[in-house]
Amino acid sequence: MVDSKNLKTPASRVRKTNVAVSGLGHQPPPSSSKYNVHTTSRLGQTPGSRATSNGSGPKSFVVVAIVEGRGVAKGELGMASMDVRHPELALSQFADTAGYSRLLTKLHILDPVEIVVPETAVEKGGDMAVLLELLKTNLPNAQVTAVPRRYFNDAGGLELLTRLKVAECSTIEKDIAEKYYCLSSVAALIKYIEYIQNIAFACGSVKITYKGVENTCMIDPVTIKDLELIVSLKNGSKSSLYSEMNRTYTACGARMLRSSLLQPPANVDVIEQRLDAVEELLSNEPLFRSLRSLMSRMLDVEQLITLCVHLNREETVRIVEYKITQIIHLKHTLELVEPLRDALASRASELFVQYSEWLSDCRLKEIVERLHETIDENVSHQKGALNMRSQRCFAIKSGINSSLDFVRRTYTELIEDVSEAAAEETATCPYPMRTVYSVGRGFHLTTTVRDGAGGVVLPDCFINVVRQRNTITCTTRTLIRLNDRLNQAVASVMQLSNEVVTALLADLRQYIACLYNLTEVLANVDMLTSIAHFCSLAQSVRPEFSSSLAIRAGRHPLLERTALCEMTPNDTYASAESCFVIITGPNMAGKSTYLKQVALLQIMAQAGCMVPADYACFRVCDHIFSRIDYNDDLENNSSAFMVEMKDMSYILQHLTDKSLVVIDELGRSTSTEEGIGLSFAICEELILSSALVFFATHFLDLAILDANYSCVENYHFGPQVVRTHEEDGDVVEKLEPNHKLAKGPYRGPLYGFELAEVSTLPRSVLNCAKELALKLREQSAILRSNDEEQRRQRAEFRLGQRLLRAAKFAKNADEEKMRLYLKNLKLQYHADIAAVNIC
Repeated sequence: MVDSKNLKTPASRVRKTNVAVSGLGHQPPPSSSKYNVHTTSRLGQTPGSRATSNGSGPKSFVVVAIVEGRGVAKGELGMASMDVRHPELALSQFADTAGYSRLLTKLHILDPVEIVVPETAVEKGGDMAVLLELLKTNLPNAQVTAVPRRYFNDAGGLELLTRLKVAECSTIEKDIAEKYYCLSSVAALIKYIEYIQNIAFACGSVKITYKGVENTCMIDPVTIKDLELIVSLKNGSKSSLYSEMNRTYTACGARMLRSSLLQPPANVDVIEQRLDAVEELLSNEPLFRSLRSLMSRMLDVEQLITLCVHLNREETVRIVEYKITQIIHLKHTLELVEPLRDALASRASELFVQYSEWLSDCRLKEIVERLHETIDENVSHQKGALNMRSQRCFAIKSGINSSLDFVRRTYTELIEDVSEAAAEETATCPYPMRTVYSVGRGFHLTTTVRDGAGGVVLPDCFINVVRQRNTITCTTRTLIRLNDRLNQAVASVMQLSNEVVTALLADLRQYIACLYNLTEVLANVDMLTSIAHFCSLAQSVRPEFSSSLAIRAGRHPLLERTALCEMTPNDTYASAESCFVIITGPNMAGKSTYLKQVALLQIMAQAGCMVPADYACFRVCDHIFSRIDYNDDLENNSSAFMVEMKDMSYILQHLTDKSLVVIDELGRSTSTEEGIGLSFAICEELILSSALVFFATHFLDLAILDANYSCVENYHFGPQVVRTHEEDGDVVEKLEPNHKLAKGPYRGPLYGFELAEVSTLPRSVLNCAKELALKLREQSAILRSNDEEQRRQRAEFRLGQRLLRAAKFAKNADEEKMRLYLKNLKLQYHADIAAVNIC
């Protein structure tokens, strides 16, 4: 409960650069919830429909509280978040950089609707001024709300955690008492949500999880945008990795899939368990179809949990209707638990076995028994507003409350009166009328005419006439009176039902732990079946994990489904001895697509998904970075070059030896000399990091890096010559990209001159330019071939790296295969030395 002293009404949601300085102030709590969560819809769903209708995922109702340390602790951040529709409290505390990269990444995953900060942060010269500016810039749709600093109290936060947590399904670190900033944000968040939603949290009812940054792969917001993980960069297109993979039926499954793509697990055991489950679904079609069918009939249980957790300070007819609807949803879902448990039992996948054990919890049967004691067994989830209203009115069993039974008989008689009154009123109408019901108008009349509604004349008894093309809707005074009486009867039914429903929810609160487990099972099964559905649509292979990145015949997961022509598969290889891959080639050859393909396949593999390739082996990454887009940022007054340098600065600051980096045409936004110089310096820094880097460029001079660094590999996309016959019999040769990656730097035709020849440039100018370009290329080739000793050292280094890697697997490897592998290494080494001698 929030102290009613010193309360202010929260300011309205602020967009873009404005900050709302509001929060807990001088007035009493609001009489209604700030965020309307009492909706009887399933996010617009009925059983069998998809979880979302757009590409960005379910609508967010997440509220986040953030506090930063001061003095020597500056940069230490505490964060607590909760979706007001789903009572799971997520905690985190971590040290961040001056640019708050980790925090911004987490916030982009959460997509909060509101961010709560201390009031001192928004004061002039406040200790969180830089952070606030970044929040306004990077999260323009989130309202920033300030509350008095005293509500960020670590002692109060620890007390709240102890009082609210469900011990059975909460994961809190043992040393949580020492995470002062995390606890402070908990205290402010809980009090603020209780205030704005006009509720109180029931004791022992909230699932609390601590989510650090360990064992996860961090993907920054720029990379999320460049790789089109959630939203497509093409105007009007909804094709993103999330939209293509999302075939979930539940909102919790859609959220889990989205989170897995934006922050994939970096724990090999977790990934392998997911892959085992997906592989079993793909190999067992009856199991796959059975689970998909069951998930399509599931309804949202999380909102029922919310009702058990939230103790509303006021009860309206709408809230009571919402309560009864969620109880009907729970009854419907629990009826499907047994077939779901049987489908998951005795499976090879550890996850399915674990989920089956959770669904075998005897407390689920006890919940069903409690429901049967109170709820009529014939009540079920039905489509249609009138049908659901009838189900809500007759949800409570007869005989529990005599007054309720009497009011429901009145409701039934009024329904009959409506039918009789409608029949009498329409008897005088020359057109066939039907009685229909809607939430907005109640019972009213409608008719369809063939020649248009404009010329139809109705008797005077019909009022409130609405004409729409061939349809006319209207009502009568008798129906209006009966609708008013029906609404009064429904209100009385809800009021009397609320006493029974409230007692039932209080009784169900003791089983809330198994309801949380049920939600976890539904979310995971829905996500896994959605991933399996995505994998079944195209040829894919189960990824392996080792210290190298190796892909044979990999394909772009999005273009493969949307491209009008056949995709060209390409191989990929990177390891400790070949960690920096330079890719050159002409425009439209496929360099950018290839870079995105490598990063997307890495994300899919770590999310537990099969990948489109003939063979795939990945090194688990802790960060994935990209530098692909090259537009300027007018809002922040940054040119394309400035944006490019900011992105590279961010990458260099956060790079680790376990990162994956894809960079496309660095230095294109400045002069050639500056671009090459910056690219050289940045490339050397990236090489020293030992991260896996794929670097596409038009600067062919960068290819000489392989002479100085043995870990640099050169590849290129070359054009192919296509001969066409003209009408006059002449044969014309044209250069067209073949989109096939080849070993070595690009040494093909000077493709820029092919375009220049189409223009009106004088032939003499073109010939002179070609001569100069060819001389420069010859000089570059001479420089590359001069240093024989470096090339020999490079061959020896690669042999040493491969021998070290082979030693790691020698104990468990097959002896014959190991002998063959070593023989191939020897042959490769001799081939590399022979190439050095030839040069």
